[in-house]
Parts: sequence; C-alpha cells; structure tokens
Amino acid sequence: MKTKHIQKQLDFFVRDKSHHAYRKPAEDPHALAGQFAAQGLDDMQRSVRRLRYVLAQETPVVFPDERITLLRTVRTIPEIPERSLSVCTLQDVSPSPAAEEFLRFWA
Repeated sequence: MKTKHIQKQLDFFVRDKSHHAYRKPAEDPHALAGQFAAQGLDDMQRSVRRLRYVLAQETPVVFPDERITLLRTVRTIPEIPERSLSVCTLQDVSPSPAAEEFLRFWA
C-alpha cells in the first residue's frame, strides 16, 4: 500500500522526472582529457582531477519532504583517455603523491 508521501515521490521522480530540471546542460565529455594530456598528468592525477571537477560542479538540491537525498546535477562525466584505463593495484599507485591526495580526499 502506497502512502501519499510515497505516491508523491514516485510521481515527481519516476513518472514526471521533474528532478531533471535541475541538471546542468550536457558538456563535451572529452574537454578535460585534452587539458590533462597537455599537462602530462599520470593516470591517478587525471582521475583525481576529474573527480574533483565533477564534485565541484555539483549543486546541492533538496526537495520538500525529502528524507534521503543525492540528486546528480552534472549531466556529463568527463572521459578519461583509453590509455589511462590500465589495470593496476594499490601497490602500483600508493607511492604517488596523487594517490596520497586521493586517499586524503576520501578519508
């Protein structure tokens, strides 16, 4: 049995998709890749900068009557060039300053 609150949430988010109005316009997903390549950043540094860029672009949005929220407002997640998607272990990247920065960021 649906309560009025649940029905209202279903209508807003699922049926009407009204939350999409808060998303930013799509961007070129490859825009940052060129900048990072020009700077000569390694894989971990590019990943950290990409994550920071996306998080800095997010806009907090909380709707009335919401109890748990995480609305994504960034429509485009920048691409990481194919060559940076190599498989590695934490031991491979842990000595890197970028890896340490990444771990501090998420601590």
